[in-house]
Amino acid sequence: MRDPSPVQSEDPVRFGAAELRRLGRYLHEQRKAAGLTLQILSERAEVGVASIRALEAGRTSPSLTTVLRVVGALGLTIDRVVAEAMATDARVVVTRAAKSHGQAGQSLSEGLEDATLNARRVELAPGGLYKLPSSLSEAPSFCMVINGTLVAATGKADRVRLSAGDSYLARPGEVQAWANTGTEPAHLICVSDRTPRDNGTR
Repeated sequence: MRDPSPVQSEDPVRFGAAELRRLGRYLHEQRKAAGLTLQILSERAEVGVASIRALEAGRTSPSLTTVLRVVGALGLTIDRVVAEAMATDARVVVTRAAKSHGQAGQSLSEGLEDATLNARRVELAPGGLYKLPSSLSEAPSFCMVINGTLVAATGKADRVRLSAGDSYLARPGEVQAWANTGTEPAHLICVSDRTPRDNGTR
């Protein structure tokens, strides 16, 4: 009697970097929807704030224990969370204008998978001088003034004045700081290029 043919196993389910980012984004959305701060969730889940922050950012491969504690503290089921992480369907991600963002900016790229362009909305209070975040100063960037006035300080100590509708395109390190010289808040849309570069090391 011949042995039965071996059963062909299906390809294993892949859970890589993209899935980790979707998992983190979903947990972040659920935490915000529940009105929980990182500190409160940390206390409920008995997981460190730094671990939850890294998990939400998709920057780490968390232990199963960490995921289960965070999922449980959010009142979710692991089946639902895994399904969200494995989903590949396109989605529309809405970013509300009323959401507080401030100088650090409000990400407009959270719904994009493997995005090489990082878009942010930034608000600058009147009369302030602001050092650019590294995400904009250390990469090629494009910024457009939506409303208000702005002075961009370049690496050559030049001052470039921009009004609503004006924009600039800068190489890494060219723009060092912003100043809002008006009497009202200034709002900008900024896009930085995060495309990996070998810098001639190959």
